[in-house]
Amino acid sequence: MLFCGINPGLMTAATGHHFARPGNRFWPVLHLSGFTPRLMKPAEQGELLSFGLGITNVVARATARADELSAEE
Repeated sequence: MLFCGINPGLMTAATGHHFARPGNRFWPVLHLSGFTPRLMKPAEQGELLSFGLGITNVVARATARADELSAEE
């Protein structure tokens, strides 16, 4: 399963970890939906491959909001 975001947020860019903003629901939902055997932290994203999971973005440039991207991006 590949989870694809629009682009990284500022916290992701600062930490190098997807969905790293405190309070982001991605990691809890990933676990509660049965994709992972435990609640993982953003810093553990490398372990997703062992579960057959991956994360990527359509655009690499980090922004505070997706509407800051240009149509070309």
